Amino acid sequence: MPKSKSLPRNFNARVKCMVQEIMRKNEEIVALEDTVYDLMWPISRDGILRWQVKLGPLLQAIFTGPSCGRVFPSRDFYTLEGHRMAAQLQLNGQYLSLYVKLKEGLHDASIEWPFPFSTVSFQMRRHDGEEPWEKVYQVDDIDQKFSRPTGGENEKFGFVNFISWDDLLCPENKLIEEDVVSIMISVNG
Repeated sequence: MPKSKSLPRNFNARVKCMVQEIMRKNEEIVALEDTVYDLMWPISRDGILRWQVKLGPLLQAIFTGPSCGRVFPSRDFYTLEGHRMAAQLQLNGQYLSLYVKLKEGLHDASIEWPFPFSTVSFQMRRHDGEEPWEKVYQVDDIDQKFSRPTGGENEKFGFVNFISWDDLLCPENKLIEEDVVSIMISVNG
């Protein structure tokens, strides 16, 4: 009768160790990807976010399961005065939502609060140079969203129905070039 092979006593511990090492390596890879991204797209400090969003992951999210509410965040950007912000694109059924939120920053104690700007412009650029698809958000400095952030970040603000999928994908609107949508968000005085 053949001998049954048994697992070494420390097999589970070794597997756990290997899994932890793989997770650590994955974190290193993500950090390296972030570093490369930072070198390619420097952080904006002029109150304007120039964001190139690949359409593929958005469409993939729609077709691979529940997507409503799925969020695609931008990198941080800053106003000249030092207000730290980030945008997010959110899948919302037949629409794409586009938001911005104020985030805690290193210079919050020395800059003006509530947020001192009157409007935030949300644009999708057309690849033919024509007028962008644009909506403008009027800032209400009484609203808590525009007070100094505490606890990481404030509630988002923007447009729940920024653009429909039909309008985004319509070739006549010229919003997609080489599978990329160009978004620009600018803070205005």
